[in-house]
Amino acid sequence: MNRRLTIFLAASSIILLAFFVSSCLSRNAKKVKTTMIVHADNLEIDTLQLTLKINPIINRYKSYYSGIRDNSYYFSFRLDSPMYFNLKDGKNYINGFIEPGDSVEVFYNAINKDESLQFDGKGSEKSKFFNDYLQFAVYKKLREKKPISLTKTFPYDFLLHYSDSLDDLILGNLENIKPQISEGAYYQFRGLIAADRLLNRYSVFSYIDSNKDEINNNGQDIQITDYTKSIRDNLLVFDSNFCDVDAYTQNVYNILFMEYDGMILNYEVTSSLEEKYNYLDRMLPSCFKIPVITMFINRDIKFLNQSEEIEEALKKYYVNSEDSVYRDFIFKRYADATAFKKGVKAPDFHLLNKEGEKVSLETFKGKVVYLDFWYTGCSPCMILFEKIKPVKSYFKANNNVVFLCISIDQEDTWKSSLEKFNIDGYHVFTENLRGRHPVIKDYHVGSFPTTCLIDGDGNIFSASPSRDPDKLKMQIEDALSH
Repeated sequence: MNRRLTIFLAASSIILLAFFVSSCLSRNAKKVKTTMIVHADNLEIDTLQLTLKINPIINRYKSYYSGIRDNSYYFSFRLDSPMYFNLKDGKNYINGFIEPGDSVEVFYNAINKDESLQFDGKGSEKSKFFNDYLQFAVYKKLREKKPISLTKTFPYDFLLHYSDSLDDLILGNLENIKPQISEGAYYQFRGLIAADRLLNRYSVFSYIDSNKDEINNNGQDIQITDYTKSIRDNLLVFDSNFCDVDAYTQNVYNILFMEYDGMILNYEVTSSLEEKYNYLDRMLPSCFKIPVITMFINRDIKFLNQSEEIEEALKKYYVNSEDSVYRDFIFKRYADATAFKKGVKAPDFHLLNKEGEKVSLETFKGKVVYLDFWYTGCSPCMILFEKIKPVKSYFKANNNVVFLCISIDQEDTWKSSLEKFNIDGYHVFTENLRGRHPVIKDYHVGSFPTTCLIDGDGNIFSASPSRDPDKLKMQIEDALSH
């Protein structure tokens, strides 16, 4: 790292520490009205989705939907803290950053989003910077240089100095807009840059280490400088200044996940969850401990053959009141995983079909029902519809199989989409309640598409059926013979 950047980072650490303390004291700040107007040309749909990333660590997002009005889309909501957002139009994803009190306008053409995207209005500087940062894509530039590094005498230094030079440019751009943005936004962006630097450095060592044989076969001896050694020695040292930056926490998790996975492959540790959690306990600074361990447990819940070890971890780590947000999330995840599974009674529901008739689970008594939750602007939903067309065709003549498509769209958007996209299946919608309909909670719909397979006895046959057409076909046949 060059001297200018070192001095800059040292000076900034005092500011970051001060902001970190103040942010902890202001988490219960009053919510302030915040607005966004989107001007989009050449959209194929008339509904736009705005999603606020409130706390990605615990999958906490808030979505708003806007229909077109005067050729624009209007969003109004209340915020108490800065956060990232994304806009979805069924084809494009637009990322940005917004704070309480901002009034942002977004302009783009759906045909060439990247070239036409512009931000204006109060707070627009943050989204401009964030999109420039995403376009700059340090990890891509670094990936292009990795093969070249294998020809160098100092391969680690070559990549590390290159990565540092890119970080230097980005930090300079951030300093240029610092007078125009809040301390909160500055802190989040500094944390984002630090998070990516953390992961990029880890990737440098992983890449060179895994290609040492190729370097040696070329007759080269790898030289390691004091600089490289100091970076390697601190790869798993995490900066507590960025405890309130979700991106940094996420990359702490990513690095420790890869590190521990490598230790398992090298027979340095076993696959015991207790051993893994003890390792994490030792490695993590206190402020990262609960968020990161929560992410690990959230993943490990899938493997309920180790449920005793998971239960012990739940008892051990979630004892302090300040950890309640993570405790509530992971306890619910565990309860859901053990309750919503094969063999349990499927929740009943009451929805409206295209003819305006009430439909419930009882309507399909004795039939195998494949539930598919979707909405118009969801491109993964459309991809899944297309992908399982052969399955629907295969069971088309079988009256004991129902493909129940549950839309959260408003009624007019829903009916218009059915005509436009010609989606096979029995169609119902959530009666203009969107995601607030009880069926969304009852079936644990946290993302779209979400699917579920119910057998003829009204029990869950699979809480997460395969998206592979051949495997899904076999699952449905198994449910029929159950």
